[in-house]
This record gives sequence, structure tokens and C-alpha cells, in this order.
Amino acid sequence: MLTANFAQDMHHPLVQDRARIACVLGAMLLAELRMAGLIKVGPDGWIGPARPADTDDCALAPVLEDLHTFRSAEPARKWLQYFTLDDRATTFVWKRLEHDDVARTERTWRGRRHVLTEVRATGWTRRYLEIHGAASDVPAPAVVLWHGLQQLRLDARALDLQPEIARRLDSAEFPAALDPLFDALADVLARVATPL
Repeated sequence: MLTANFAQDMHHPLVQDRARIACVLGAMLLAELRMAGLIKVGPDGWIGPARPADTDDCALAPVLEDLHTFRSAEPARKWLQYFTLDDRATTFVWKRLEHDDVARTERTWRGRRHVLTEVRATGWTRRYLEIHGAASDVPAPAVVLWHGLQQLRLDARALDLQPEIARRLDSAEFPAALDPLFDALADVLARVATPL
């Protein structure tokens, strides 16, 4: 999802709001864990580990580790705020991209910055949505990704996505189990993200 932010230029992100990016990426990592059955998202928006589990994914492992440090479930809003601090979720996703050899960390006079190294990565999201958005039954991960992109304020035009695919994604059923997480996401974004 982070690579979609560079869909038009791999050196200049479309969305500059770091808090919005980190918050949405945090929600997407939690959604990924929920769809894999590794965490529970209660109807009240509380999140906790589903069972003792482990993952070798370098973006999901630290999230799961953080969730396991608490003995009981915590509100999704609290987790999203936590993953927004110091761009934690964004850092986790950049590490995943570095692991996949499509990004690297560079030292600059201001500190460090992450850069994409593979131009094809900028089109991954669009290609994924084109393939799965055209399916007769749009899979849940594609629908969740589309809703996350919309929270990031990336639309079909920004991604150069065909309008028909966008309409199919808009009309596809969103997984009810993730409604509380995305409700919390909207609530947190209203507080932490920079207004346009």
C-alpha cells in the first residue's frame, strides 16, 4: 500500500501527511493480521491477539509482538495512535519493502530517509486492484486495500485505475469483522491527520 503513494513519481509521494500515512498503514497491518486470523477485532473495536502465534513477516512481526505485550485487549483507537507515534507503522512497512529489495534507507544531512529503488513497485497496487477488482467476486483483501487507499486520500485518478474497477471495488462488500477497526481509523484520522 505504501508504494501506491508513489504511483505518479517514485521520488515524490502523493500524500505528504506523515501522521495520516502512519495511521492508515497501522490499520492496514492490523487488518492483515485479522484476515490471517492472528488477532481478534471485537465488535466494540477492541483488539487483542487471537492465539499465541508468530509470523516471519518483518512488518507484521513487530505489530504482533506489541499486541502480545498486553494481557488483555485494547481499543483499536489506542493501537492506531501508538502506531502513528514516531511513524512506527510506516517504518515497519519500509522494512518490508527493503526486505523485498525494492527500497533502501539512505543517510542524509537531516538523518535517514527511505527511498524506493524499483520503479515497478509503484504500480503494484494498481495492478493488484486491476486483477482482483475485475474478478466476478472481488476478494476481501482487495476491498480492504481499496478502502485503506481512500482513507489515505488516494483515488482511482491518482492511481490511474480504470473507473469501472473503482466502481466494482466501491460496490464490493467490506468485511464486517473489520468495520470496528475502520471506524476507529476514521475517528483517529479526524484527530491526528493534517486537515486539507
